[in-house]
Amino acid sequence: MTAPDKNAEGKEFSYWNIYKANIDGSKTNTLIAKCYDRTFNFRIYDDYYLEVVYGAGRDNVSAEINDPVMNREIFGSASSATDRLYVDLLVSYYSSLVPVFKDNNPDNTGYTVECGVIVDRNNTNTLSDADMNSIKEAAQNGTEFDPAILQNYFDNFGLDVDKALDVAKDTSMGDKSKTTYIDTSGYEHRLSKYVLNNEDLTNKNRIDKVLVYTNNEANQKYIFAAYAYVIVRNADGTIAQWDISNANEVQFYNLCYTANIPAQTSAN
Repeated sequence: MTAPDKNAEGKEFSYWNIYKANIDGSKTNTLIAKCYDRTFNFRIYDDYYLEVVYGAGRDNVSAEINDPVMNREIFGSASSATDRLYVDLLVSYYSSLVPVFKDNNPDNTGYTVECGVIVDRNNTNTLSDADMNSIKEAAQNGTEFDPAILQNYFDNFGLDVDKALDVAKDTSMGDKSKTTYIDTSGYEHRLSKYVLNNEDLTNKNRIDKVLVYTNNEANQKYIFAAYAYVIVRNADGTIAQWDISNANEVQFYNLCYTANIPAQTSAN
């Protein structure tokens, strides 16, 4: 799906607005993300309302994250199998100061770019045994479960974007660094920072970041929230630009359903 480069009034394409949709397909006031490519290339696994915007320019910096795609893999021998869960997060970035991150040379541009993903895991507000059993049963039977089960946890997650932003800006926290915080409800959260290698990004600053989990009861109970972030720094280390997913753009997920879909063991 590609938008015309100009509309009927001659205004140039700016971006796509991605809104949550009502049951009848109409637009809500909840803006989820923006797509800056005329060829719409976001993965969508829910009901959204798309709106093409012309003549509005574009943000100076952005960090976007798509709906997670989850898969299960069992490998090894039947008697000693390894069970893994994969969460595939398509992320994309933009900076007016550094158009192509992989080609950036700080000696020439005067800027360094760090981009990545931050995952917030609620350590306290986990799936109840009853909810976990409902999701397991649906997965094992190949049926859908009531989405309200997880939505209740998502709505009461205790999200703190400022805490995630602090982690994104903290130069002492490198790839796979972790820290914890307590939210206003008294829930403990663990923040994990994943710093991307800019050379692995496409020419349009996109990449699939795959998170790997061991399939066990503990990981199935957790509720996760994933952010995309980008920090552009001047030569002296001060921040020139930054962006992080806001509360509407964060991607929530839980591993329980995927973890209990029957899978065959494959050889290494």
